[in-house]
Amino acid sequence: MFDPERFSLENRRNINASAYVPFGSGPRNCIGSRFAIMENKTIIFQLLKRFNIVPTEKTEIPLKISLMHLNVTAKNGFWLGLKRL
Repeated sequence: MFDPERFSLENRRNINASAYVPFGSGPRNCIGSRFAIMENKTIIFQLLKRFNIVPTEKTEIPLKISLMHLNVTAKNGFWLGLKRL
């Protein structure tokens, strides 16, 4: 039952912040995201099953890390080739 007094200024300190988890968060998040992760894992597995990963002429050895990005990434990108097994 909806109780508007539950959200009053006096009662705000009694509200449990983790009681409401909307559709996009928690255990009820988008089922499509789990499917996409599973699909990506399957593609990577199939690639690794059929190909060797080899360096190309653009591959930087040793790899230089970019300091301009928040995430760890290569300065000039990741350049790798695939060689059929």
